[in-house]
Amino acid sequence: MRHGKHLAFASQVLIFGVVFTVLSFLLKPESVQPPRPVQPAVHDRFDSALERMKFDWLRTHDPASGEIPVDIRRKELEFAGTLPVRSARQPLRLGKGSAAAQVQVSDWRSQGPYNLGGRTRAAAYDVSRSNVILAGGVSGGMWRSTDGGQTWQKTTAPAQLYSVTALVQDTRSGKTDIWYYGTGELTGSGGGHWGAAFAGDGIYKSTDGGRTWNPLASTVSGTPQYFDQPFDYIWRLAIDPSVQNKDVVYAATFGGISRSENGGQSWQRVLGSFSNSSSYYTDIVVTSTGVAYAALSEKAIGNRTSADAGIWRSTDGTNWTKITPQGWPSKYQRIVLALAPSNQSVVYVLAVTPNSGKKGTYAGNDEWHSLWKYTWLSGDGSGAGGQWQDLSDNLPAFGGDAGDFASQGGYDMLLAVKPDDENFVIAGGVNLYRSTDGFSSTSKTSIIGGYESTTSFTSYPGHHADQHYFVFHPTDNKRALSVHDGGVSETSDITAGTVTWTARNNGYLTSQFYTVAIDEATAGSAKIMGGMQDNGTWSTNSTASDAGWHEELGGDGAFCAYAAGGSVLFASFQNGQTYRLTPTVWTRVDPLGGSGYLFINPFVLDPNNTSRMYMAGGSVIWRNSNLDQIPPYKEDPVARNWTKLNNSAINGETISALAISVSPAHRLYYGTTKGSLRRIDGANSGDPQPVDISTGKGLPANAYVSSIAIDPGNADRVIVAFSNYNILSLFYSTNGGNSWQAIAGNLEQYSNGTGNGPSVRWVRFLPLDDGEVIFAGTSVGLYATSTLDGMNTEWVQEAPDVIGNAIVDMVAVRESDGLVVAATHGAGVFKANVTAVQTSVEESGSAPVTSWALQQNYPNPFNPSTTITADIAEQRHVSLRVYDVLGREVAVLADEVLPVGRHRFVWDAGTLPAGTYQYRLQAGDFVASRMMQLIK
Repeated sequence: MRHGKHLAFASQVLIFGVVFTVLSFLLKPESVQPPRPVQPAVHDRFDSALERMKFDWLRTHDPASGEIPVDIRRKELEFAGTLPVRSARQPLRLGKGSAAAQVQVSDWRSQGPYNLGGRTRAAAYDVSRSNVILAGGVSGGMWRSTDGGQTWQKTTAPAQLYSVTALVQDTRSGKTDIWYYGTGELTGSGGGHWGAAFAGDGIYKSTDGGRTWNPLASTVSGTPQYFDQPFDYIWRLAIDPSVQNKDVVYAATFGGISRSENGGQSWQRVLGSFSNSSSYYTDIVVTSTGVAYAALSEKAIGNRTSADAGIWRSTDGTNWTKITPQGWPSKYQRIVLALAPSNQSVVYVLAVTPNSGKKGTYAGNDEWHSLWKYTWLSGDGSGAGGQWQDLSDNLPAFGGDAGDFASQGGYDMLLAVKPDDENFVIAGGVNLYRSTDGFSSTSKTSIIGGYESTTSFTSYPGHHADQHYFVFHPTDNKRALSVHDGGVSETSDITAGTVTWTARNNGYLTSQFYTVAIDEATAGSAKIMGGMQDNGTWSTNSTASDAGWHEELGGDGAFCAYAAGGSVLFASFQNGQTYRLTPTVWTRVDPLGGSGYLFINPFVLDPNNTSRMYMAGGSVIWRNSNLDQIPPYKEDPVARNWTKLNNSAINGETISALAISVSPAHRLYYGTTKGSLRRIDGANSGDPQPVDISTGKGLPANAYVSSIAIDPGNADRVIVAFSNYNILSLFYSTNGGNSWQAIAGNLEQYSNGTGNGPSVRWVRFLPLDDGEVIFAGTSVGLYATSTLDGMNTEWVQEAPDVIGNAIVDMVAVRESDGLVVAATHGAGVFKANVTAVQTSVEESGSAPVTSWALQQNYPNPFNPSTTITADIAEQRHVSLRVYDVLGREVAVLADEVLPVGRHRFVWDAGTLPAGTYQYRLQAGDFVASRMMQLIK
């Protein structure tokens, strides 16, 4: 993870301070402009996997049990399969009957980030195709490249599990089209809480070179309501290449090692067990002659100790000998193994060993690791049959904030050995290290990835911190892939004095967004910005789906916003540190004295005055009356124009959501991680007293308020989303929160909110000419409705074949042109434009319609909307569609049974380019078409 405390130019800060003091007497202040920060300085923050896990737990746990429901990812995906879906151009209806307005949505499409990848734990070169690479995102699914990683194609289906954690190819002759990938990340976002967002459900298999995948039925649980089988979490997969008449596959899963002799049709548990005292972490490697080495952690669930823990060896895969050496630490957590391909009697073992081995310090936190080298000598490899060498003292310890070896508790940890040199060893934690003498000394070790230096948290060029897997090319021993929290990197020469990495992320759409923002004030603006897990905040100003995005801020990207018509950006990272950014000036803006921030901490800008900000600070709200007046280049919290709204405090609770009104202005709604809701009228001045709008209102108790949406035209209309499982997730008020009505409808399995319904992360109103659409981002995709009808509300999935069941953490909308942008945690950003198409029947008393006719639209030419009139002479199914000059369908104005009469359809061309368009009416044998001209 890249951490917000890290400043790319940190080493220049002191020098700049001296220079600035001198130059300030000679130059105007605005003439002195330090480089714009990409990684702003923070000296008291440390982003860890644990912080992110806690944040995910807050948002999703069942308030009644305190646990995330067991195996919820599989359950909610199954439930999502029962919900209605909408094709790209099928309209929603704003009302009932023939006079109902229809909501038209343009094609949903990816908006990137095209040049940025997300957290990746598995990758491999195809041994039979030199330019084919496979890689899998933790929440982004499986991807395949046929041009050496220059471009990628997604190969998992929308409804399949995207939580890829392990990957292996069958390298035997004639079998190389067979691949397997394992699911379920047990450390990371889901670590320690069963069934978290990236839980798994078994192993997937491909028999066509990774182009398509199918789950192995033998690894899928028949009881989805429980975490009840080891294949729910998979650490590593391995093939036994020595057996030709059987397809032998190993899986290192929660609790131990499973083995299949028939390509995964059935499995035998050959080492370990499945219980509360099972090993939490496991690993497996297999030699070319079929000798298997396995590692099982001493750590089990909670504070339990595993009875099966240790290092094991087997020559047949079913009978195992414990070879754990004398002097091995008594406490050990995650262990990773690496064979030396050129001398397969040699195995390196790297482990997290609290208070034993070598202590390293990372960003002020102490960690302990052990590194051992095992050489098989004879017999079963135990005792005198194996030689162990403790290399722990030679683990990297370069000092500084980022120089020592650290794995954040095993979150990021790997070992690999160069195929032609048993002493050329790669070790990965936060950084990537290389030893050319097998860590037999400290003098031949160097940092080759992660952070650029021991004293700076600047990314190593072309690379990223937090290492998860490393693989050498099958025919070129200098070429290698490294995968990490930033996706995929490749080097053509791992032996170079300075290793050069090339990011292989173009089109590898696996970035994990927490937030997204658009320029809401400017119709047609292409500006989009978003905060991502461990990849900071990036932005784009292009409509092209393959355009590169630009980094604005580092750390774990959090809330962000555009101001002043898009010319000013506000961006933040973990724990509330927030910056104001322009093309030439930056400054820190979060309040002096603020505390208690969430990992991803909310703030909002006042839409009526974007220089005014409201920020959550633990149990209270802070207000800044004029952000523009904060002096430039501040690196610490500031006092200028900040007011602590003491009356807003909800003691013992943390504010998790904010929303500020448009009309009437200055109404602020806010909610907490424990389900409290308040409303402040006149929030723009003084310290007004809030109104309690949750106590006794029938809302969920102790639930996380994830989002609050206010109707821009009527601040009395508000929707609140609660993101926890096993509660009612959506409520609606028409009177400013004085009373509430549940509107979750078909998003819940049961009317009381229990069952397998998804976690609802975000909700937004989009007003249209003749109604509105409400969008809900959920853990199983994006949903929409045009009619709120209590628990009868029907939510329809948007873009099932584009966004699919990706986790949608946030949705941004723009009323002026109907832009909708959905940010996913694992698949990047998607966008579409929405318009209302009004169809009406001529009022009674007009001349009866006796013949079919399609009239010329009016006005024509038009910009941006026009009216099309059609005479329907017989009640029947009618299709009215619009095409561009290339014959591509761009809108569906009618696709339904219409009654007899004269119908008018209003079409808004939105952001379509100027040009000639054809509209075509078809009803049975009647077909008519006309041309129209859009001008801009």
